[in-house]
Parts: sequence; C-alpha cells; structure tokens
Amino acid sequence: MRRLLTVFLLLVAGAAHADAPSLSWQKWDPALFDRAAREDKYILLHMAAVWCHWCHVMERTTYRDPAIQQRIAEKFIAVRVDQDADPALSYRYENWGWPATIMLDKDGNEIFKRRGYIPPDLFAKLLTAVIDDPSALPSYTLGVAVDPNAVALSDPRRARTEALLKQSYDTAHGGFGDTHRFVHGDTLEWLLERGRALQRNAEPASWRAMAARTLAGARRLIDPVWGGMYQYSDKLDWSGPHYEKLLNIQRRHAGLLAGLPDRR
Repeated sequence: MRRLLTVFLLLVAGAAHADAPSLSWQKWDPALFDRAAREDKYILLHMAAVWCHWCHVMERTTYRDPAIQQRIAEKFIAVRVDQDADPALSYRYENWGWPATIMLDKDGNEIFKRRGYIPPDLFAKLLTAVIDDPSALPSYTLGVAVDPNAVALSDPRRARTEALLKQSYDTAHGGFGDTHRFVHGDTLEWLLERGRALQRNAEPASWRAMAARTLAGARRLIDPVWGGMYQYSDKLDWSGPHYEKLLNIQRRHAGLLAGLPDRR
C-alpha cells in the first residue's frame, strides 16, 4: 500500500509540473520600456511561430518550469510575439529564430540574443547572468561581425575551409554535422559550382557528388501528399522531418534540385 501511495504521489507531482500555468505574457508595446524603468526590470522577448515545433517545446518545458517562472517574475517583463503577426520585429530578429530569445534593458539595448530552443537548466543560468551583470553577456550571442572591407580568402584559408567542410560531411547519408539535417543552400550552391569548375580535375572527393548525395537524402523532406519541402530533419538519415514549410525554402530547394543532372 505504501509503495502504491508513493507511486501515486510521484505521478501527481509530475502531472502538476506538466500542467503548470503558462507565463503571463505581455503584448509587444514600446510603453513596456517605461514600465521596465519604473519596476527596475528587463524585457524578455520570446518570438515564436505557430508552425514552429521547438517554439512549442520551449513553451511547454522551459517557460512552464516553476523556478524559471519565479525568476522571470522577479526581474523581467515577459513578452511573446507571433513573428508572423509582426513583420517589423520578425525582420529584425529573423536571424535569431525560431524561437528567438532576446533580453533588453529599460533603454531598449539588447543584452542577449539566442536562436532556438533553450533548456530550463541553461535558461536559468542565463537569467541569473543577466541579472548579476548584463554587460557580461556578449559572448552568449551568436551574431557574427562582418568586415565590409574584408578581402577574398587566401589560398591557405580556402584550403582550411574546404578541409573542414569535407571533415563535417556525412558520407553515409549526405549532409553536414552530427545533429540535425538542414539543406544549407549556400553550401550546396558552392559545392555545385565548385564541382562544375573542377569537373575536368580528377580530384578524389567530388564536390558535386557531395551535393548530389545531400540533396538525394533531402528528398525525404518532400511532403508526398501536398508537395513542398519541410525545413529540416532531426534524424541524420533525413527520416525525421519537422513539419514546417517556409516559402523561401521552397524556392531555394527547388533551384538546388533543378541544378542536378538527375532530376527525378
């Protein structure tokens, strides 16, 4: 009986955590910065989309964690924006989503930006870091400064870049890296063009073959019923598509597939 009671209490506790209320999200409004100044708080901006799988996961896990909710209530004003409903904000933060997590001070200065899902344990550390010292977070951002006066790659750097590309290539399934499978348009376009430039060169590793194998695997992202391609797969063999279709991806992928000799 005691064992059954223990199991019951554990199940109730787990269910209570899963059913924890969502945050009291605010709508985006410039007046929020006046409120942040009055209350001595930061703005926590969560940008999501209804079709975004990881947006829903983060809202069900990270933002429903009681400790996270308490920390946010103490020092943050939580704002949720549907990126499809706010084109201006969507354009501003499109390189950081989705979901996109942005923390700002009362003057509108960006303290922190992060792309994608953030698990509760890491999110708790980030909240604490912002509260303790908001000036110490540039290293957390993913932005890349671009020098407008940068010159073309030198031969050694080009060789190093090509070596890293080959090293990250999945010879079994196509694609790059060891986590999700995206169709990286810029990389594949470069591979196809590089393959054309070297087609008379008896180079052992064919750049064009790498692109072809990747796109062959990416065909598993095509919706067999309605057409179009999903955004990515969370399985390395391309068999785990996430059901999000973005218009710019359709255009890019169609062009890449059309560039292959085998267009079946």
